[in-house]
Amino acid sequence: MLSAFFLVNANGNALITRMIRDDLRPEIIDLFRVYVIQNPAIRTPMLTLGGITFLWIRHMDLCIVSVIMSNTNPTLVFEFLFRFVSVCNASIGELNEEAVKKHFMLIYEMLDEMMDFGYPLNTDIQRLETYIVSENIHGLVPVRHNMRRVTTEYPTDVAWRQRDIKYRKNRCFVDVLEKLNLSVSSQGMIVKADVEGVIKLRPFLSGMPHCLLSLNCAVGPSEGHTALFVKVDECVYHPCVGFKTSNGDSCLSFVPPDDEFELMRYTVKRNVRLPVRIHAVVKKKCENVWQYQLSMRTCTEQQLHVTDVVIRIPTPQNAVHASCDVQIGKVKWDANEHVILWRIPRVQGMTEWMLRANVHMTSEAITPRDRLPLQVDFTVPSLTASGIAVRYLQITERSNYRALKWVRYETHSRQSYLVYI
Repeated sequence: MLSAFFLVNANGNALITRMIRDDLRPEIIDLFRVYVIQNPAIRTPMLTLGGITFLWIRHMDLCIVSVIMSNTNPTLVFEFLFRFVSVCNASIGELNEEAVKKHFMLIYEMLDEMMDFGYPLNTDIQRLETYIVSENIHGLVPVRHNMRRVTTEYPTDVAWRQRDIKYRKNRCFVDVLEKLNLSVSSQGMIVKADVEGVIKLRPFLSGMPHCLLSLNCAVGPSEGHTALFVKVDECVYHPCVGFKTSNGDSCLSFVPPDDEFELMRYTVKRNVRLPVRIHAVVKKKCENVWQYQLSMRTCTEQQLHVTDVVIRIPTPQNAVHASCDVQIGKVKWDANEHVILWRIPRVQGMTEWMLRANVHMTSEAITPRDRLPLQVDFTVPSLTASGIAVRYLQITERSNYRALKWVRYETHSRQSYLVYI
């Protein structure tokens, strides 16, 4: 995303400089001065020099400039620049060179709150008002620290939630849903194994509740600093999420919207647990007949069950008949799709089952289509392949009501578990 951010006056002098990443040096603004400010022929608000791209907008006597080094959506960058102008107009009055020189400390603080490592994070004026320490956004009046603590503990107004929401029963449902991506080579080696997860909340909470969610993975500023938790490789949070330390734990702190929403998305690439393991062997039985042997082993705890299992085994395009036998579930050969479908509605953990099939063909010629991998779809309730779990969810509100909380775990695979044979 953004590698640098500048506010430049009409002469090309930088009034505000924020170097966000280490891939550029502050002298990069000299290129903008020479190729844009001093070149009246430039009319488009975008210029690429080598691998460096400048995007800018003009406002009054200023240029608001962003510098990017990667393949980034320019509309997102321009949207952020216009949002920055709107926030500045609401906080310091009309954004011009004189106002920037007078309130440069406030502008730097707002920039730090609006971006996280170059990614737009928070451009809502009401939410920024609770974070700014040096000056109050609306009145330019110093904020007293005791007032900030009250606002953080019992928020009274946020942009994403209305006031005076009431429910007869206060409840909160938390869903931890994970998708397993796995690729196994024909030699049985795991080529790829990762988990794409999402934590969804369905809150039915009155008033303006403040929630603290603790996970057994490092979140926020503490990511990667502990060896005791699940290692999360990538993580994206909902805009309502902040971070807070409670009882030595790094927690997600948020006021939830009054609707179902995604609290966070994450990716785990290490120590992935495989609830289902597949071993497949294909060998020639006789002329124009291949024999398929496939074993499916469930690796979950015995009290858990794997549901909605569908295994698609591709057969050669010149196959004319397949005789199949299984120990559990139902199996059939689809002549149109040229696949063997093995369906198991429900299977217990720590068990192993076999499939045997004889595929008859018109010839032994092999095409690239015949080397497609088999696909495994399944759902495992009450399990996360990454090991991520909710430690506790604390909900506080001024009226001190008691909310009921439910947590549901699920791991599934939908055309993302591939085994080459």
